Amino acid sequence: MSWAAKKAKSAALSAQRFEKYTVQPTGIWGRINKLLAVDPKRSTGVPLNPQFRNPPPGSNDPLAYDDPVTVPAADIADNPYWKRDTRRSYPRLSSVSQADVVALLTVGSKAAPRDDVLQLGDSGKKQLVEVKEKGKDGGIAVLLAKETALGKGVLGEGGLPPRPPTTLGAKPYKLTQEQSYDGEERVVTRLWLASCGHLTCNDHLEGGGVPFHSQSEKPSAPCPVCVRDKCDKTSRLLFGIVGDQEDKHDKDIPQEYFRIPPFDLSGDGNSASAIRFQYLSLIRFGGSMAKRYNQAKRAASAAESHASNLAKALEQTRMEAVQLKAQVDHLKITEKKYAKYKEREPEIRHYLGNWAALAR
Repeated sequence: MSWAAKKAKSAALSAQRFEKYTVQPTGIWGRINKLLAVDPKRSTGVPLNPQFRNPPPGSNDPLAYDDPVTVPAADIADNPYWKRDTRRSYPRLSSVSQADVVALLTVGSKAAPRDDVLQLGDSGKKQLVEVKEKGKDGGIAVLLAKETALGKGVLGEGGLPPRPPTTLGAKPYKLTQEQSYDGEERVVTRLWLASCGHLTCNDHLEGGGVPFHSQSEKPSAPCPVCVRDKCDKTSRLLFGIVGDQEDKHDKDIPQEYFRIPPFDLSGDGNSASAIRFQYLSLIRFGGSMAKRYNQAKRAASAAESHASNLAKALEQTRMEAVQLKAQVDHLKITEKKYAKYKEREPEIRHYLGNWAALAR
């Protein structure tokens, strides 16, 4: 590319960038700007009207704005700041006095009360107060001296206090009969068949797995396929699948679901011939669709390649147009100079002839 073409191209680009976002003075104000401005080619900084904010500031009605609040965090009643200040929610020590221990050993706790000792109603409240008062006076030693049977469920062998877990060792965890799989180790179910007929796994279920459910009930959760396709969040029954054998999936799922085709096609009945026809039609349709897909894919690839070549040719044509425009501008300037020379050619020839005569 010649120097004139590069200069013309840079001038065109700078003009586009210069006038793209700002407004320049025109007319007499443009002439004054050229005379008084330090750099007339510099932008004025006045943006175009389309660059203003839409809607402009102050155009919205302030009364129509709703302040987003969260309840109960924004509720003042019974919600002091020190309860919501999580920065100072340090772990606090929890201590139990001997009076509390005496009350727990005597009448039990809320989770496991001793119904044979604890009274009902107001008498039970008075009993709790009396037990705590006795615990403050005598302590645990007096209680265990009177009732030696209370310490058997708490103390260790020989009436000694329980040892720390590091010395005693970890307590083995055993599942009860209601929570275990009949005493056998089984693979965790990760594949589920919903009552709507869709197949899903734990990763796609809400929460990353099935919700908690009792042993006598089947789990239920919204089907991810129905939520995605129909926005239907209705809970569906889930039937577990571990394998395709009869003992590896839920008993409510027919074994025909795992057999392809669902029944023998070697028979001569109408059902067998109909299913053969349907399967063969599906196979032919699938083959033809695969062929069409491959053809369309190849055609799309060829079209993309052709479009890329056309884009390159268009860019090259644009560059050539810029070069030709620069050459045309240069030729116009040369043509003007040549026209001036042609106008003064007779005078030049006259004076040159005089100089030739003087030289003789």
